Amino acid sequence: MDKINPIQLILSSIALLILAIFGIYLSATYYIDYFQMKPRILFSFQTGFICFASPLVLYFSYYSFILGYKKKLIRMNNKLAGFLGIIFIIGIVFSFFFSTYVRIDLTSNGYYTCYKSSIFAPNEYVISKEMCK
Repeated sequence: MDKINPIQLILSSIALLILAIFGIYLSATYYIDYFQMKPRILFSFQTGFICFASPLVLYFSYYSFILGYKKKLIRMNNKLAGFLGIIFIIGIVFSFFFSTYVRIDLTSNGYYTCYKSSIFAPNEYVISKEMCK
């Protein structure tokens, strides 16, 4: 069995924590912009999905921190991990349908869709064509 490197585990835990917090902030910002019907709205499947993936990432961050702190292998809470996995799967389905709903709702309310430079970039919806970059 490999030796547990506590410094590496704690640093990876911190990296996962920062990733999860940034994901929650980014996703919440995009949802708030949509619900407030701002003049420029960014939204896509990926950005809507991040907030549902973040609890699972936070759990793995916690687990890797505990592994590094105790310096020995501990059992993972399978019930909690399973529950967070279900939230993850529900988030995939919800985000797919909600991103489709956002596109239909915004175009029916007079928003224009701007050109995307990448398939992974969020869709940009604006109230006038001149606002597209």
